[in-house]
Amino acid sequence: MASEPKNIIRIDNVKLLKVISDPTRKNIIEILYDVPLTASEIAEKISYPKDKIYYHIKKLQSSGILIIAESEKIKGITQNKFINAAKKFEIDPTLIGEETPRTIEKEDEVEKNYKEIFCLVLHIVLC
Repeated sequence: MASEPKNIIRIDNVKLLKVISDPTRKNIIEILYDVPLTASEIAEKISYPKDKIYYHIKKLQSSGILIIAESEKIKGITQNKFINAAKKFEIDPTLIGEETPRTIEKEDEVEKNYKEIFCLVLHIVLC
């Protein structure tokens, strides 16, 4: 059941955009780029109640944003470690008011534009 992250996942629908726009979920995404963590470890890192963190993890997992990186049985209970499903998330520009995706020559400019869009329009920072 363990999986490897993809390189890029494109956020291309409003429902998925709403899922990742939640402040708690944004915090979860931000800490899970490099190291897989259990639900308890996630809750501790973002200072969130352990009993409520599962709701957000399930939302992100069912939306394809989080994957199970590792599973291990401890005293008969399966403990999962989660990681982001991709190393990078890109939001389709058409979701934020552009009619067609921008064509920009340099990758650095693309990343800069996405970051500006996140900050100014949606207040999302996934970098």
